[in-house]
Formats: sequence, structure tokens, C-alpha cells
Amino acid sequence: MTSPIVISIFLRGGMDFLSWCAPVKDTYYSFARGALKIPRPDGSNGAEWLDNHFALPPAAAPLKSIWNAGQISFVHSVGVDLSEKVGSHFDAQRRLEVGDPDESVATGWLARAVNMLPLGNPATPLRALSHTPLLARTLSGAEKTVATADPAAFALPTVGPRDSQHYTWQKLWLRETYKRSADPVREAGVSTVTALDTLESLNWGGTPLPSGPVGDALGAVVDLVQSGIELQAMHVDYGGWDLHANLLPLGTALGTMGAQMAHLAESLAGFHAAMAAAPVQRDYVILCVSEFGRRIPANSSAGLDHGWGGGITIMANTGLNGARIVTGAWHPSSFAGYGLQLQEVNGDLRASVDFRDVLAECLAKRLGFDSTQLAAVFPGYLLNDRGLFV
Repeated sequence: MTSPIVISIFLRGGMDFLSWCAPVKDTYYSFARGALKIPRPDGSNGAEWLDNHFALPPAAAPLKSIWNAGQISFVHSVGVDLSEKVGSHFDAQRRLEVGDPDESVATGWLARAVNMLPLGNPATPLRALSHTPLLARTLSGAEKTVATADPAAFALPTVGPRDSQHYTWQKLWLRETYKRSADPVREAGVSTVTALDTLESLNWGGTPLPSGPVGDALGAVVDLVQSGIELQAMHVDYGGWDLHANLLPLGTALGTMGAQMAHLAESLAGFHAAMAAAPVQRDYVILCVSEFGRRIPANSSAGLDHGWGGGITIMANTGLNGARIVTGAWHPSSFAGYGLQLQEVNGDLRASVDFRDVLAECLAKRLGFDSTQLAAVFPGYLLNDRGLFV
């Protein structure tokens, strides 16, 4: 049985999850955010209710139909450290990508997971794709993995057009050279040249999604699946979330934050529709992660500074206990509408959900990992089942 594709979308910079899945009925949220708050849906402002307390901003409204279908959930108060705030982008990103606070860990959590997954076809040329110019740390160490920000243009550099005889001979020379090398160089080299052949032979662009980092990457996933490639994982980088100033107008597709959210929401919705309609079906799980959230109060520059608790968005076409909002230790209905304030620590939302709770439960319930395998992916961590997957 082919495992679901696990797609990690890293929202670099620290996404403000309180704007993405907004606790619009929390009195303290409305007070602290002021002009930056997402408005309560009124039927005309474009915001959409998720439940009786949370709402999508207008820019994320395309996700409402996926919510109605039970194929998306939101997890608030997520952190890489539940004991203290990690305010450094670099440290928090490293912990999230390797899945371990230990600085000596060099491989990515998703790479370790991919290497333990069975392959329906052992000869498959491509197990994972890092949709980035350089290999993302999340997939560092993964077998049969290539890194390219444009799979359709993936080619040997500076050796002429793909259809030239010189280009063909260069690939042949590389393949034969690697075959004569010792492992691990031989395996990695031959695998890369084989993946190059495969990517060059595919028909790309059959599923146009919104142009941009997420839309381009998810469109490539659809094309790969339709071509019969047994892709097991993908990593996508979507930066630009470190917004300390000038966020207005926040909730619409206008303004920096609104444009960021709109591209993400439209790309997710487009991918959801494309996969549902595609001739070749494949299960998938998308995990949208970010190194931390933003502070609850707005700053004096109409922006939001580095916070503590952030969030993870999960979208899956099967196996998700969907249309859920997990908040950890707080809820907008708590304490007469001041639940958020009671989880505030020096202006930050306290992180009360370990990011590994989400990732490990995904591996356990969707990919069938047992406790030994989970321990290899997340050393020293014990599964805390949040009921996110069935």
C-alpha cells in the first residue's frame, strides 16, 4: 500500500497564527490587537466563521469549503520549547526542521521518516523533493531526494540545451563515473542522474495553481502524481512572515500580511480541488509550520513582534479528524472571553502544544509508524495523542 505524501510547508519568519485562525470572540484579542484584529464575520466583510469563536480572515476565506468538508484543522499554541520562549529565527527553525533540540542532530525529521518508509517500487527514482534552491534541512539525509525550486527546469548547468548531443553525453559520462565510484557516492550520484532523467521526461504545467512559492510547489506534486511517480515527501519554503511593521490592511488580500495569507490559502484550496479531480488519486497530508508565532499586542509600528506560541495547519484528503481547532491550554470562551489573556506571558501566547505532538501523530496514524520508529525520528519524545488524525 502506497503511503500518503507528507508535504511540509515551512512559513519562514514566524507566521501570526492569531490572524490566520483568529479568536475573534476573545475580548482580550480584540483589545490588544486594535486595528490589526481580524473582524468578526458579518456577512459582508469577507471573514468566515469556523465555529462559534474562531474565524478565517477574508484572505483565507478559500479554506472555508475545505473546513466544511472536514479536511483541514488548526492547532494553536504550538512551540519548539514549552518551558521558555525561543525568539531566534535560526534556533527555532533548526529545532523544528531536525525535530530535536539537540544541536548535534544533522538530519531532518522528515528525512529520517522517509528513509523508513517502504517503497511499492524499489526502483522509484524520486522519494522526496525539496522545492528549494538548496536542500532544506527538513529533508537533509533523505534517500533519492533532489532539491530544485523549479522541477520542470531541473537540468545539468552550463552544458547546453537538454536536447543537444553534448548534454546527453554529459549525463552518460556522469552516470558511468558514479557507477565506478564507491558508496555512498555511487548510490547518491546514480540516483540523482536517474531523477534528472525522470524530471526531464515529465509533462509539467498540467495543473496550474496560483503562481508563487506554494502554488508552484503543489502544482508540481499534482504533476508528479499524475506521472506515476511514487513521491513520499516534499518540503516547501514560503518566507516573508517576519512582519514587524505596516500590516494594515491585515485581513484582506491587500497589504503584505494579507497577500501572504491569500497566496497560501488560494494555493491550498487549488491543490485540494486539483487532487480531488485528478485521474490518478493519492492520499496526502500537508503540514504548514512556522518557527514561532507573534506577540498578542500590536507594536507601535502597526506590526507584530516575535512571539512564543504559534500554530500548525493540517490539510489532508483522508484520515484527518478534521474541522477541529486545538488550542492547548486556552479557548476564547474561557474566563468570560478573556482566555487568551490568562495564557499571556510578557505579551506572548504561552506555547502549550509541542510541535512534535502534531508531526509524530501524523507519522503514527497516517504512515503507520510504531513506537520504535517514532523514537528514531524524534529521539527522547513520547507520543502525546491530540486526536488530530483517525
